[in-house]
Amino acid sequence: MDRLAKIDKDELIRHMRGEFEATMEHVAKAVNAASARRWTV
Repeated sequence: MDRLAKIDKDELIRHMRGEFEATMEHVAKAVNAASARRWTV
């Protein structure tokens, strides 16, 4: 069985943190821009 390449834990954390923060910024902007009206299902 082939071994998987090892990853640099700190580099992975830096990369994922950047992506996560960008996603959360988009989510916060969308929530703040949304209507205050409540939706019912």
